[in-house]
Amino acid sequence: QKAADLGSADAMAGLGDAYANELGVAKDETVAIQWYRKAAEAGNVAAISNLGARYFSGQGVVKDETMAVQWFRRGAELGDANAMNKLGAAYGKGMGVAKDEVVALQWYQKAAEAGNVTAMVNLGTRYRLGRGVTKDEAMGVQWYRKAAEQGLPQAQVNLAIMYEEGQGVPPDYAQAYFWYALADAQGDSQAPQAKQDVAKKMTPAQLEEVERRIKEFKAAHPFRIPPQPAPQSDTPHGGNN
Repeated sequence: QKAADLGSADAMAGLGDAYANELGVAKDETVAIQWYRKAAEAGNVAAISNLGARYFSGQGVVKDETMAVQWFRRGAELGDANAMNKLGAAYGKGMGVAKDEVVALQWYQKAAEAGNVTAMVNLGTRYRLGRGVTKDEAMGVQWYRKAAEQGLPQAQVNLAIMYEEGQGVPPDYAQAYFWYALADAQGDSQAPQAKQDVAKKMTPAQLEEVERRIKEFKAAHPFRIPPQPAPQSDTPHGGNN
């Protein structure tokens, strides 16, 4: 509180988080918004994204998608990859701004290149479906793989689907099983049944070999990425939109 009162934007944002998530203080969305706003106005990019997300959802404030987009744009212009992705989602959905698939793709591209894994999935899906860009399933696979290798379960499932169905890559049930299994290990709801289904198409020897690869991969990549809140993605789980 003292640091926030002295003008520290990080401290202001931290107080916003505290009141929003009941961290040492009673939960109070109105007070959280007040601190997020102060931090955002001082240029704290995390607070800018949080404030935009709350205007998008109406949490603690009157829902205002146009205002949400204004905050996302401000964060994006400050170089925040999370805000870039949210701005892409807004353009992709036409929420708070006129729908524009090309502009959505441009913001997803910037966010993905800045390392936002959800943007990588969104970008992959747009290449796979040809939304705002010439259809290129192989490019879709590349972006799904980038996010999958960083541990995002949604990307792992999407990549598995591409291998199972032979979209952008030759059909490969072992690869499909591999990525379904990794998503399953992180609690993805779609992966267990999909993994069982693809296992029926494999030989015992293939299953044994892929299980060995999965064990090695898990040992080398002990990741688990928590779910990321809307409106970061404008594509449903599985990338079918």
